[in-house]
Amino acid sequence: MKIPRAIFSAFFVLTLGFIFFASAGDFGISPNFFISAQEEDLGETCQLEKIETACQSLEPSQCRLLLEKCEAYYARESARIEADINKTQKEKQTLQNKVNTLKNKIKNLDYQIGKVVQRLKVNL
Repeated sequence: MKIPRAIFSAFFVLTLGFIFFASAGDFGISPNFFISAQEEDLGETCQLEKIETACQSLEPSQCRLLLEKCEAYYARESARIEADINKTQKEKQTLQNKVNTLKNKIKNLDYQIGKVVQRLKVNL
């Protein structure tokens, strides 16, 4: 059975898109790069002053819907920020471990230098 070229092309593009988005973090691309225009609009719309103004001109059911959207938006933002904090803490710990390793190497080198200096003094 031969697959029509258009279906194959669409499948290929979708597969590449999935691979790109799934591995974006591996290439140093921030997940924030893919924030949709709607997310950006919610960031603007969900400011307290704007919500209050908007709700004054909306039906209560529409206001509630807006508030629920804003609640979901802020929950996602909170989760994203918490993930960033966790990542930063892990990076900090990794760097602290490297610093400690380097300090230990310096101490070892100081000790070895001291031994060499003592041998040189004895030989003089």
